[in-house]
Amino acid sequence: MRWERTRADSGRHGRATPEPRGSGVAVTAGEGGHGPATGGEVVRQAVPLEDVVLAQAFQLEALLNVLERRGIIKKAAVVEEIKRLQAETPKGT
Repeated sequence: MRWERTRADSGRHGRATPEPRGSGVAVTAGEGGHGPATGGEVVRQAVPLEDVVLAQAFQLEALLNVLERRGIIKKAAVVEEIKRLQAETPKGT
């Protein structure tokens, strides 16, 4: 998958498009996006897929830690929900 954000996007959401395996992730930042782009300039940067997955894992863990610390959720409930979703999701063939 390749993650791409363009100026036409809302600035908060991009779109994932299929890309050959091992090719990494292309991140495009523009007007309203995050990154070094300014004034509508578009900047593309290839990022290894492993880096993207690891960054998302850290962000999710941080979010869960904050929500649990504030008493909003319990991690055990999140783990139960993940298992429930995995059980109801059909396996690919």
